[in-house]
Amino acid sequence: MKAFVRLFLAMIALVAMCVSAIAQENTAGYWLKEGHELYTNDSFEQAAQAYDKAIQIDPKNASAWLGKGDSLKVINKDDEALTALNKTLDLDPRNADAWMSKSYIFSNMGKVKESGKAYEMAIQLYDEKLKTDPHDIDAWLKKGKALDMLAVVVYGAEDIENLTKTFEDALQAYDKALEIDPTNSKAWIAKGFGLDAMAPINHSKYNESLQAYDKAIELDPRNTGALVGKSNVLTSLAARTKNNRLYEIAEEYIDSALVIDPRDPWIWSAKGSLLASQDKYEEALNAYDKALELNPRDKSVWLVKGQILANNLSRYNESILAYDRFLQIDPKVAYVWKIKGDSLKTLGHSSEADAAYAKAEALGYRELNKK
Repeated sequence: MKAFVRLFLAMIALVAMCVSAIAQENTAGYWLKEGHELYTNDSFEQAAQAYDKAIQIDPKNASAWLGKGDSLKVINKDDEALTALNKTLDLDPRNADAWMSKSYIFSNMGKVKESGKAYEMAIQLYDEKLKTDPHDIDAWLKKGKALDMLAVVVYGAEDIENLTKTFEDALQAYDKALEIDPTNSKAWIAKGFGLDAMAPINHSKYNESLQAYDKAIELDPRNTGALVGKSNVLTSLAARTKNNRLYEIAEEYIDSALVIDPRDPWIWSAKGSLLASQDKYEEALNAYDKALELNPRDKSVWLVKGQILANNLSRYNESILAYDRFLQIDPKVAYVWKIKGDSLKTLGHSSEADAAYAKAEALGYRELNKK
């Protein structure tokens, strides 16, 4: 009889646990947490689905809409991401992170003016946060990143004065974060990135950037962002100084990052760029293919793959396939229609080339070079 009672009580406990688990899965908070974990593990499609479940339970959850938008942004579903981010801002108009993500998407879509306005709004809102809490390291780092992106996307080489000032403002934001916590490896990486962005207009920044990445690696030797960042700076220096040994060292850092995380498409893409800069085009294509295997919606990789196939290897049929994959993801980029037309023209497919050129012109491309 006692054994029966124990079994009965155990069954009740099991049923209670199952009911509790089911109840928990029916909360927005549960799915929000699931989304955050999936996003952190680079499972962006699944993260977006988890955030959707949170939204179904709580349609006014701004954090869920933001998470969905950020997840879709990473996999280049720009229109859907923008819809989610606009919903975030309907619910929370002063959400700085949503403005930041929105500005990135506008940039990705080639909408420079809209991107600049969104970055400026994000910067303003991060400043408001910092007035309330000047020790908010995350806000300092995000403000710095927004300033760096504003400089690159909006000002560029056409406005050196504003470009330089905006880069300097970004560095001040990173330095503020490091004043609060000199052991913050993310802050050192952000500073390294900012200095690298400045380096083409001030070559002394290359060495400062390397020093920042070295500090980040010292603090966190397995941080792939720091390893890849240092590799990128060494690659730039190698190209500028024609020092092949720097290419070798850069590749060692990339390979170290791949040992730590061989499933990060960004690292494979960086390796492709490193190899391409040395005219090792076949090896570069192998690296880009690995990146695309891991993230087939990275249109920037499809573009660079197509350009290498056309411009460096004269494999025009393959370049057209790469451009088509880009255009499946984003059919509104005039320049890609134009270079697809160039490849078609070179192959003698005149009518198809003319159709591609017409599409480019309809989307705003004016300076066609019809071979």
